[in-house]
Amino acid sequence: EQGNVLGARSNDLDERLGQVMYRYGHVSESDLALVEDAVAAGRRFGEVAIEKSIVTMEQLYQAFRQQITEVVVGAMHVADGTFFFLGDFEESELPTRQAVSVNSLLMDGVTRLGEMKYFEEKVPSIDHIPARVVGADPPGETYLALFELIDGQTSVRDLGRKTGLGEFDATKKIYALVQSKHV
Repeated sequence: EQGNVLGARSNDLDERLGQVMYRYGHVSESDLALVEDAVAAGRRFGEVAIEKSIVTMEQLYQAFRQQITEVVVGAMHVADGTFFFLGDFEESELPTRQAVSVNSLLMDGVTRLGEMKYFEEKVPSIDHIPARVVGADPPGETYLALFELIDGQTSVRDLGRKTGLGEFDATKKIYALVQSKHV
């Protein structure tokens, strides 16, 4: 609507709201399991998470925007298939009404596609476990919170969750830390 995506839906389990909220650090693993049990009984994830005071309304709306980004960018990574972009939709089918710029989503997707080629040279996957360079001075403020969590035991995936950056932005910052010889 007017150049914005209002919502996105996917049948990929990793793109479900609970999984997105877990990867971005909004919910813990135990909270995820607790809420998913209620969801299995036919309730909505966000509704239950708010009711149980696991997340705030602000976190929920942020997670909806993150989910839209994950679904759209995920679709951009698919090599082939049939895609449908519908002009009309049933308003009642949207769990919430968000307005995420199509231009912003496309730029984010193209950026991720292009940059991941470079990142994979130094950070091969989200399962990679980075380690600090012994004797390296702490990096600047932009990278400090992530740097302090790098312990040689925690994966990129978990660092993305712990910092709230998500997997892509954690990978991007770890790549920068590798380039600056901190990691």
